[in-house]
Amino acid sequence: MKSVYTLLNKATIVCLVLGLALFSACKDDAESVPDYRVAFSVSNENPQAGEEVTFTNASTGGDSFEWTFGDGGTSGDKNPVYTYEESGAYTVTLMVDGFEELSATKDITVGDPVPVIMMSVETIEAGAEVVFTAEVYNPDGEELTYAWDFGATATGADLVDGMTTVAAPAVAFTEAGAVEVMLTVTLAGEELSTSATLDVKAQLAKTLIFTVVDYESGDGSLYWKKLYTGDAVSVAEDMNVPTASHPLTVRIHDNRVYVFDAGLGIAFSSDEAAEADGTIYSVDLDDPTDYVSIMDFAGGSGDYTTDPFFGDVSDTKIYFGDRRNGITAIDITTENATYTTADYPYWVVNNQLGYYSSWRTDGGPTYGWGALNGSFYVRDNGGSEEFWWAKNSNHKGLWKFESGDITDLESATPAVPALGGILTSEAVRAFEVDETNQKVYFSINFVNGTNEMGLYRADLDGTNIELIDDTRWHSEGGDSERTGITGIAVDAEGGYVYWGYRAPADADPEVNPLEVNSVKRWKIDGSGDVEIYVADVWVYGLAIDQVKK
Repeated sequence: MKSVYTLLNKATIVCLVLGLALFSACKDDAESVPDYRVAFSVSNENPQAGEEVTFTNASTGGDSFEWTFGDGGTSGDKNPVYTYEESGAYTVTLMVDGFEELSATKDITVGDPVPVIMMSVETIEAGAEVVFTAEVYNPDGEELTYAWDFGATATGADLVDGMTTVAAPAVAFTEAGAVEVMLTVTLAGEELSTSATLDVKAQLAKTLIFTVVDYESGDGSLYWKKLYTGDAVSVAEDMNVPTASHPLTVRIHDNRVYVFDAGLGIAFSSDEAAEADGTIYSVDLDDPTDYVSIMDFAGGSGDYTTDPFFGDVSDTKIYFGDRRNGITAIDITTENATYTTADYPYWVVNNQLGYYSSWRTDGGPTYGWGALNGSFYVRDNGGSEEFWWAKNSNHKGLWKFESGDITDLESATPAVPALGGILTSEAVRAFEVDETNQKVYFSINFVNGTNEMGLYRADLDGTNIELIDDTRWHSEGGDSERTGITGIAVDAEGGYVYWGYRAPADADPEVNPLEVNSVKRWKIDGSGDVEIYVADVWVYGLAIDQVKK
């Protein structure tokens, strides 16, 4: 019995020891697998090949992370970013701390890569050139071919009916509005297509303002036309702002259009035409119904010779020149005034400057009482004001002075202004300064010098005179009073000079296509011919709003 007991007792002990060992092993295994929740999210479960996908680890613990993306790719980052190179269905697995028990999976479907349409500008304007390109995921550097379709309003050197196979075409849209652009890229024999809807804005452009007058009735109106670039098209539109018969000068200042209208009589006149009837007024460019009458000359103490023929506007003053005597300056805030010689005396008259023929004794060129006034221009020269004053007929030239050069009428011998004169052998009727290119454009209305009648250009010192247009014009007025070209405007950025042209009574456009009542223009780089810009309009003054709108 003892031996049996002993054996049983030993067996019990062995079993007890083995049981404790097994229990101990099971306990160690249970403790080696942490009690973590394993999870992750995906930024896009349906990405395109080539698109980056962000995997965000949402596990509650762990020190090491093993990602497999289903296409052979792996990562040990906690929150990896991965790119699939090929389309297909893939299973993504995350395992934490090397325990298979601590794993999570998600299925991802990767689509074909989609080309991305890129543009050279953020905002597309009608008429403005835009370069289009495409970003295509192409990790192996395969050859690509392109098929673009920009629609019926698209133009460009590379386009035929709005379509092209050029990789990076330059395109302009002629109209504003929604435009759908379609693109198919062929990559390794596979067609990848995409599209984009563009919001084409109306082109921001400068505005040409010009006067249109019925020569027979003398009734007129202001018109405007956008100076679009490229292939965008604009039409001349009536601003519904009436003018009288001779609005010889138009100026733009501080978003307002200023009109200087000489009225009926502009040549030597009698009877009704000899009466004062000129006007100066302004309208707001954004709202032409905002009309301000600045000065009315009818009913005043002057006659047609004191009407406002030419003028200019500064920040503080409105300057206007009469037929032949002088320049008057009034405050820019003036409204609803009636002109009288007593209330508005001259700021400067001919014989208050040393250029006057009665004073000048050095033999230099002069002007005098009978010199008809031309354009007047206030120029900012480094912070100081210069005044340029054109003279034509029996005296001529373009004369420059500062306010300090104006003397009182008691002075016996006024000094000749230091700024001097240019074009002193030419009868300058109208002129416009191109400050950007340091040029002056001017019209010669009377053959009393070296050159024939026409539109010319010269350097600011009067040298290098170039003929632009010598087309015959209407002989309104006497031989020495021809109105000729009175409105000239320069768009240096756009590259054109514009002017109003009135064809002669016997004009024959079949013989000379430029003999058409019109606004004409010419490329200031000399690369093109004179062209008709707005046809069949009788134009005097014109100007350009240099602010793009």
